[in-house]
Amino acid sequence: MMKYEKIKSMLLTILVIISISLTWNIWTYQPNYETIDNGYVYDAPISESRDISSLIKPYKVIFHLNDAHYGTVKERDIDGILSEINKWGFYNFRNITNTLSERDFHRLMTERSQVEIIFPTPIPLQTYKGVLNFEDRNLPKAHFDRIAINSVGINENKTVVYFISLKDRTVFESNVSSSTLANFKNRFMNKAHTYSKYMDYKVHDHYTIYLPEKAQTLTRNKSIPNSLDPEKFKDALFNNPYYVKRAVKANGEEYTDSYSLMRVNYTNNMIFYVNPAQEIEAEKQTPSNELIEKSIKFVNEHAGWSDKYRLFDVNPGDPIVSYRLFIEGYPVFNEEGMAEILQFWGKEQIYKYVRPYFILDTFLPTEDTEMELPPGSEVIKMVENQKGFNPSMLEDITIGYKLMHDPQTPKILVLEPAWFYKYNEKWLPVVTNEEMGGNQNGMG
Repeated sequence: MMKYEKIKSMLLTILVIISISLTWNIWTYQPNYETIDNGYVYDAPISESRDISSLIKPYKVIFHLNDAHYGTVKERDIDGILSEINKWGFYNFRNITNTLSERDFHRLMTERSQVEIIFPTPIPLQTYKGVLNFEDRNLPKAHFDRIAINSVGINENKTVVYFISLKDRTVFESNVSSSTLANFKNRFMNKAHTYSKYMDYKVHDHYTIYLPEKAQTLTRNKSIPNSLDPEKFKDALFNNPYYVKRAVKANGEEYTDSYSLMRVNYTNNMIFYVNPAQEIEAEKQTPSNELIEKSIKFVNEHAGWSDKYRLFDVNPGDPIVSYRLFIEGYPVFNEEGMAEILQFWGKEQIYKYVRPYFILDTFLPTEDTEMELPPGSEVIKMVENQKGFNPSMLEDITIGYKLMHDPQTPKILVLEPAWFYKYNEKWLPVVTNEEMGGNQNGMG
């Protein structure tokens, strides 16, 4: 009996200990639930991020030597020139616009031994301080589309550089002091005659376009585009991708939530995103430097620079920013916008975002790849012969590539060299007299 009572007592003790242990675990248990965070953080890069210096570049450099013009559009040449200029220190900025006559204004860009660096769109000085070494802390709120470098003497280590806006007809003068000026003169100015010879076409009193004097031979390329995953754009563009609904359409997909819409077009490999709540306010004007900085940051946040894009079109007071694809230093054009990253900015955030979702990284060997384009003098005649042509609306003429689907194999894209001209704020292909009966559509 004694033995039985002892066993019973031990069992009771064990049960009490188990009970106490279970109760303690219940009281102190904290479930390992995932934290619910309403603020979605995107961390799946689509392609690459880029800095200002790789996105804002000139697309043509002209050397004026002994009344002749020599120029280059090649990326390697322009990068070399910019690399040297980046070593300079710019100081003593001053507005000299009112001191110049029309003749003086024109001579700034055509004096002997001057270098003219041409940009495709007005660039805010405040934005370009991220590229050049400006010593002045408070830069003027001005834009430029050309930089003119004064002649550099043999033993000089200083010169004058002008930041010029043809559209606004403004000129800001600055001084440059650098021990590398002599190196710049030896590497580029003294060898300028080795570049292609250019002719000048005076559009009006103080606006000159420079075109290659001789016929140019470029390569016709074919490429199999490498598609980016539209799901990654969905994850990047919507506030909370978890609540986004996907629907399959006849030629693509459609993503929607309560606020935004994203369409994916399989035919032209384009993405169209819109957030109606951010619709553009006509009366609101964002300074160009803030707009450009926002536009670069926006694409960098989802690493969306899928090819060699450059800032190509932005106008002061306009909420639209365009980045264009460049191949071998030449801009690429396409009627459907397949060569352009286009942003429309709204009240606080992006309102509309239109872009391709492919990379041109695989080029195919093709037969008869060389194409000869007519010289500048012939192109000017073609442009002037366009129906209803008004010289005052002509803004620019350049060689570029026309991007199109291969007629035999639509999945293959063709890059065909051609002449283009900017007329009344639209880029158009230069057509021959035989082709003038067709329609002329703006190129995206």
